[in-house]
Amino acid sequence: ARAMGGEISLADNPDGGSIFTVDLPVQKAGPRLVASPAPEKTLRPQMGKFELGRILVIEDHAASALVITEALRAAGWEVDHAANAAAAREYMFDVGYQAILTDIHLPDESGDMILSTLRTTPGPNSEIPVLAVTADLTDTRRTACKAAGFVAMIEKPIRPRTMVATLADILMMGDSPDAWARVG
Repeated sequence: ARAMGGEISLADNPDGGSIFTVDLPVQKAGPRLVASPAPEKTLRPQMGKFELGRILVIEDHAASALVITEALRAAGWEVDHAANAAAAREYMFDVGYQAILTDIHLPDESGDMILSTLRTTPGPNSEIPVLAVTADLTDTRRTACKAAGFVAMIEKPIRPRTMVATLADILMMGDSPDAWARVG
């Protein structure tokens, strides 16, 4: 919490146990909030801190895409959206991103193929974190996503605060090799 400019406090719970409160200087995430202007520059994340930059969301389901993009914008990121792999290619090789969130099951290509193409094609995003977005939370899918090179899975239906927190955790970890274990 301190590494993010916040603080954590502890209090007794009258019904038993303890109450932990974490205060962080971020904007609330959620589709019903108005987004503020995004920062002008994108920096490579460093362990323990990062600046909000630009995120690519590849999602074909309109409602999920809206929840994801609005939550990220409300938290301060600049967001581009592509509804399929073909549209994503318009962005992936020309625009530098902090991270990419991609649905696993797109109408024209799988998220696994998008990640594979991204990793094997030179460009500004060949090494950035890519997160899988899926409703399939089985151990088989989790293992497949980890093996494919995704850094984490974002669960559908989308929980905006959890998604934002997961993405922030990943960006703060930077090049940490155990990123999946810590947020997956």
